[in-house]
Amino acid sequence: MGNRMWAMLNIIGFAKETQQIVIISHDYFQEYLLNFEDLTYRILKEQKVFFLNKWIYKIITNKYIHKIITLLKILSKQRLKLSFTNSWNIDSKYAQKYTNDLRVIFKPTQKICQEVELLFDIFDKEKLIIGVHIRRGDYQHWKSGKYYYALDVYAKFMKEISETINGKILFYLFSNEDISDYDFGVDCFFKPNTEAVFDIWAMSKCNYLIGPPSTFSMFASFWNRTPIHFIYDKDQKFKIENFQHIVAQNVFANEKRLLDLD
Repeated sequence: MGNRMWAMLNIIGFAKETQQIVIISHDYFQEYLLNFEDLTYRILKEQKVFFLNKWIYKIITNKYIHKIITLLKILSKQRLKLSFTNSWNIDSKYAQKYTNDLRVIFKPTQKICQEVELLFDIFDKEKLIIGVHIRRGDYQHWKSGKYYYALDVYAKFMKEISETINGKILFYLFSNEDISDYDFGVDCFFKPNTEAVFDIWAMSKCNYLIGPPSTFSMFASFWNRTPIHFIYDKDQKFKIENFQHIVAQNVFANEKRLLDLD
């Protein structure tokens, strides 16, 4: 889901900046719309973003039709402000420019926000809440399992954090597997069987986040400017100065990008 959220965010940012009409496949994000308070068809229409039936979309976006549209745009000297775009080809600079607007548009429903608030109300207010994204499942095969860490790797980082940061800490665990039986050796909280948007919003409400590189936790960091520390290698050393919040996809507040971080 993180991938599609970033894709939609980039699409809306692109539409706002270029004032072009952007048409996307109806099945691309439609199933997630009900999770967001202001991400409605009306709002998308105001942003010049429209959904189209996926079969019609496939027909009119084939390479021949695309060439015709490109030719029409050239002949009309760009007066034809229409784009059929692959969201992954859109530069994140547009989303970064309209960050504040996009955070509002992508805010979860009031119901989800209230559920998360009620959950955080039960936590000890004196404790620092550190979200730990324990990404399993598909990460076993993605990039040949490079970021598929054993649970003891996460436990090691959590212990290092406990020894580095002064004060009481509660580690809020997020995972797509049931890890409730594992003893991490620190004070933990885990809520199983939750919806994806609930988890991302709860992540964003933590004081800090750690986990492997992921668009999921990256979006959580973006939502509420939550500092995040990615685990690139199971043997890397924890450094508190590596916590930075995300300002756009793969871009951190210190202007470093995901691929060139130390």
